[in-house]
Amino acid sequence: MNCNFLQAGVRTRHEHKKVFLTFMAAASFLLLPVTRARAGYDAANSSPDLSPQTSEFPRMSFIQDNDIRLGVDLNLGGAITYLAPITNLALNVINSHDWGREIQLSYYSGPVPYHPPGTTLAKGWEHLGWNPIQAGDDFGFTSRVLQYTNTGRTLYIRLVPMQWPLKNVPGKCECEVWLKLDGPVLQARCRLTNERGDHAQYPARPQELPAVYVNGPYWRLLTYCGDKPFTTGALSQIFARLDVDGHWASWTATENWAALVNDSGWGVGVWNPGTAAFSGGFYGLHGASGARDDPTGYIAPNRTEVLDHNVVYDYRYDVILGTVKQIRAYVYSQTARLPSLAFDFERDRQGWYYANATDGGWPITGALEIHPGNLRAQVLSPIFARRAEAIPWLSLEAAFTSDQTNATVSWRSLAQNGFPAAQAQSFRVVPDGRFHRYTVNLAASPTYRGLIIQMRLDVFSATNPPCDFRLKSVTLGSAALFAQMPPQNGKFEPAIRAFEKYDKIQPPPQDAVLFYGSSAIRKWTTLARDFPGVTVIDRGFGGARIADCTTYASRIVIPYHPRMIVFYDGENDLAAGESVDNVVADYTHFVAAIHAQLPQTPVLFISLKPSPIRWNRWKNEIMEVNRRIALIKGPELEYVDVFSHMVDANGNPRADLFLPDRLHPNQKGYAVWASLIRPYLPTGF
Repeated sequence: MNCNFLQAGVRTRHEHKKVFLTFMAAASFLLLPVTRARAGYDAANSSPDLSPQTSEFPRMSFIQDNDIRLGVDLNLGGAITYLAPITNLALNVINSHDWGREIQLSYYSGPVPYHPPGTTLAKGWEHLGWNPIQAGDDFGFTSRVLQYTNTGRTLYIRLVPMQWPLKNVPGKCECEVWLKLDGPVLQARCRLTNERGDHAQYPARPQELPAVYVNGPYWRLLTYCGDKPFTTGALSQIFARLDVDGHWASWTATENWAALVNDSGWGVGVWNPGTAAFSGGFYGLHGASGARDDPTGYIAPNRTEVLDHNVVYDYRYDVILGTVKQIRAYVYSQTARLPSLAFDFERDRQGWYYANATDGGWPITGALEIHPGNLRAQVLSPIFARRAEAIPWLSLEAAFTSDQTNATVSWRSLAQNGFPAAQAQSFRVVPDGRFHRYTVNLAASPTYRGLIIQMRLDVFSATNPPCDFRLKSVTLGSAALFAQMPPQNGKFEPAIRAFEKYDKIQPPPQDAVLFYGSSAIRKWTTLARDFPGVTVIDRGFGGARIADCTTYASRIVIPYHPRMIVFYDGENDLAAGESVDNVVADYTHFVAAIHAQLPQTPVLFISLKPSPIRWNRWKNEIMEVNRRIALIKGPELEYVDVFSHMVDANGNPRADLFLPDRLHPNQKGYAVWASLIRPYLPTGF
């Protein structure tokens, strides 16, 4: 099996700056090939090689358990320079040929190049921009440990990192690292606290989470990058030689791990549950070599992030010593730690970032305040790996301003570098500046198949002026999950709470026929008389649109376990400016939400009526909605045509069937409905 490399992220060093400048437009390039295999670069373009052994004797601090021993160098910011099995303490797997290797923290932001006045910049590293790292800089100046604690099994380190490309320039930030041993596993937590004077919000950059460099014997780079993760599928070997190819490889590790092992299959695995984007490869001649030697293997989980001037940024990773089989078995045992695809932007960005846009900056308080830079602004998710059938729906809570009326969600599958135009779904938005929940039935698209690795929101129309918008949450999941989500639009809360209060006083009968929908249902006060012998429940609420009915179904539909649902809605949607496409799509969403929890409950759709007050404006749309919904077939779907019985011989609405408001049926009109619906009702009451 071959991994599908993300070629947009594979560049030689001469192309790095160009890649960064075009990064956000490409959107899907994951991994700048960030290398510190120093000897792989032209000596004329970098400073002399200074390694720890040529400057200051290492000041080591060790922890160990029954399986492994780990050491950090306190003269190098507490970077990890030693990791060995307890059975062979001479077998250190970590490479420390120069101060850009080790296992260490490494962060990236703008500007590019980063060259403050009065500083010396190493020309070979101009493309890196702002780049504080844990060990030291390219000129041999080390990072400073401010505090550390060693309990024998755990280590805590607080430090000021150095800007790698600059001479003796500490970062305007602090880093913290918590290290813990658990059998053959190092479990790490890392935090960056920024204190930059430059308050500009620079574009998101891929971060190394963390950078891991190992010795020459561990040259075989193995991973799983297939489309059926966590099914013990065949592994792939990544062939990437920095000294030969001029770049590291970049790929989607769909099980969130990769390993560098020796010829016997033993070595080092790196697992980061927060990302499926990885980079790695090998430099030099593989074989017998040690921690101070030039050959090295490299792995880094990568996640694209905005690092604000004052951000507090956390991440976690695990490093495992063992055979490939043992490394993979450990990862499989930890699947409960994989993050859900429910992104709540209450306090942070959750790994989402922007193309041609900024937000209100750190700290995040309640929602992302997103501001477009131009009409092609986009919002992108972190890289993940989920089968399409497991996440058929997308729901988002957002508030739009200006005259924005449509937004689009796009997706890309494994092996795709970009977002194909066919892989997109548009949805209607309400530009009133208030939060609404919007849902998109992704599975309705024939292109929504296979392993999905990223989502993108195109929220700024190419034909409308830019608008700011606020994004509170994004959730990918099943229809059942969506149906259980709490409502955000409080307009109908009093009505829904009244139903719930009544249900507590007088519990509704189970196995009844539920009449559900907008005010045409609410005003049908003669239901019990019109359907003698049938147990009925009326749950209509005035002004409801189909999406509202879907939102509240978990509270006033699902608990009743109705024998049948008779549904009327859609007119209000058209009157609010929804397109026919959106009305039909919203109805299919409603049905999907119901049948996700009540798969054997029939849904009977009452055709839209020819309301006289709406006739001249929406008659064509009303008839088209009816035509298209009538064509929707399913074992538990029915359609009853009341429209044709409420128009005269000329095709105009019959005024004698409507109230004086010219909108709702009168008693005679409801009698027509009852006669048409009665044959569809289940027997045996």
